[in-house]
Amino acid sequence: MNQKKEDIYLEGIGRPSRYGIRWISGYNHHNVEVHRNGLIHCMEDFGESQDGNKLLWTRGLAINLLQTIQFSEAVYSKLNFVGKVKIILKVKNAAGSVIPTGYNPSSYSAKCETDEIYIEREWDSWRLTEDYLEIGRSIIDEFSNYYGLWFNSLLFTEEEGKFVFRK
Repeated sequence: MNQKKEDIYLEGIGRPSRYGIRWISGYNHHNVEVHRNGLIHCMEDFGESQDGNKLLWTRGLAINLLQTIQFSEAVYSKLNFVGKVKIILKVKNAAGSVIPTGYNPSSYSAKCETDEIYIEREWDSWRLTEDYLEIGRSIIDEFSNYYGLWFNSLLFTEEEGKFVFRK
């Protein structure tokens, strides 16, 4: 299977860090760190300036969120951890940013009015694989609320009672 560079979740070799193990990528400034206490921290830049707007790419954000949930499940399973986990989406410097609302590149949401977006969910670790799309959708829907949208229909849909990520 040939993976594209943007599809690889962890790049390079993990290196020791102050908190545990860290992978740093030059591509999209993607950083993943697994802390000794079980925290899995993923950080990436998703914004750019376009047509005078501070644009956040929600598709990349959603893909990264879903991959982080799946990666977390793999780590917790490997360590035989069973318990509650917190999934947190935090976006800094969000004030004045917009998100795409359609397939037309100039179709944007209302501007975000807060400087920081913070969304938290608590979930059973053994259900992360089964529920990762439900978790991701609920977080991205709440994220969309910050931009005056009820939900993000460009990213998720429901088919036969199951959530599906649009490709």
